[in-house]
Amino acid sequence: MRKQQAQAIRYAALKAAGELIQILDKYQNYISPDEFAQLKKGITACTQVIEIEILSPIHVRFPELE
Repeated sequence: MRKQQAQAIRYAALKAAGELIQILDKYQNYISPDEFAQLKKGITACTQVIEIEILSPIHVRFPELE
């Protein structure tokens, strides 16, 4: 993977994580506390996978992108 490709992948991964987090902000006041807790758990799991499986390997190879 070239640095330019890593930058593009990093950008897309961060954007995806941000969009997931926006779901929490958008629906927190419109669903029950139990539904929100379940949603938050799922989104947290997804953002952790993005961090561990996509961003961390990129940052190891290209630490200047972190």
